[in-house]
Amino acid sequence: MDEECTFFDTAPNYGAEKSEELIGKAIKEKRDQVIISSKCGHQSSGEQNFEPEQLLTSVESS
Repeated sequence: MDEECTFFDTAPNYGAEKSEELIGKAIKEKRDQVIISSKCGHQSSGEQNFEPEQLLTSVESS
């Protein structure tokens, strides 16, 4: 049986802020076959910002 991971849980600040980019590159040929969940509100600096404008910016950047 061929087992594959089809769900990725990430955030903009994972992997030295490169997680989303690396996942995107790794799955680009199978993008329609996976689900990506990305968080927002937490920054790599430790700052937290859950203001609607900041959340929207984070989602659009992801």
